[in-house]
Amino acid sequence: MKQERKYLRWAALCLLAGTVALTGCQKEKSSKLPEPVRAEDIKKETKNIIDGKDNVKISGTVEGLTYTSLDGTIRITMPDDSWKCESDSAESVSFSSEKGLISIVRLDGERTVQSSIYHNPEEYVSYLKGTSLNVEGEVISFENPPTNGADAFRAVYRYTGDSEYKYAVSSGISFEQYCYIISARLLTDEEEILNAVKDSVYNCQIEKL
Repeated sequence: MKQERKYLRWAALCLLAGTVALTGCQKEKSSKLPEPVRAEDIKKETKNIIDGKDNVKISGTVEGLTYTSLDGTIRITMPDDSWKCESDSAESVSFSSEKGLISIVRLDGERTVQSSIYHNPEEYVSYLKGTSLNVEGEVISFENPPTNGADAFRAVYRYTGDSEYKYAVSSGISFEQYCYIISARLLTDEEEILNAVKDSVYNCQIEKL
């Protein structure tokens, strides 16, 4: 009996010792501070934000209100400082404002040129119908101005239907195998803004390549 009690007492001591050792290991493990995060392990994500838009790089030059395209062929003076360049490529340059949109598009090919420079208000209205579903309105001015032998047009259209736009202002000039169409769509019918946009569109300078 004494031997049995001695054995049970020895087993209990071993069990207690093991429990204390395990608890100590857990405390030691839990008290260990985490490895510091190295700066080189952090993946940094960067964006080019220009004109408030992600990954839009405007490469032309601006002097006051006058914008010159990256390739130097287009020079246009904005109606006011609310207009910002949205894109600039060899095919097109575009601008936007809370007052509307302005785009300058290059079109290539002899047939394209012939069909894109309009010679009467009816042709111009047909073009507008191809760009919008709501074109109820009227042409309030149209002309084919003299441009040293180049074919050109200028036009203003006033929307009277359900279109969000109030006016369209357009001009175009042709060269031998290509042409440029400058178009504006206005969200306002303020006469002062209309006149400023007309000056901008009509006086846009295109340098022949």
